[in-house]
Amino acid sequence: MRKRIETFLVNDGRSIRRLSKDRPNEENSAPAFCKTLVELLKRNGGVMTQQEIEAAFLKNYGKTFGPDDLRPIPVAKTGKTRPKWKNTLDWAKVLGRKKGLLVTGSKTVQKKRVTYVLA
Repeated sequence: MRKRIETFLVNDGRSIRRLSKDRPNEENSAPAFCKTLVELLKRNGGVMTQQEIEAAFLKNYGKTFGPDDLRPIPVAKTGKTRPKWKNTLDWAKVLGRKKGLLVTGSKTVQKKRVTYVLA
């Protein structure tokens, strides 16, 4: 069986609007998110906070998220949940670090903990 693969250009509204919504048992992958993350960072000066990255992914991928991307999963140690796509994004950052494409870290700015990603 042949699978259909969809692609889009970061910050290109036309190509993003052409994406279809994921069906049940389909979800976005960490490798796909990693490629998008690296491109997104390049287009934004190489540095973004976690909040900026999540907002950009919602803008770029949000309409394509299906039930599996949106399903809540437990967060280790806290007992809270978050959408699966945010977990996939974290795995994309791990993959990017392992490949030497990204550097991540966090620091305190004005008494708030800020996570940042560099490309």
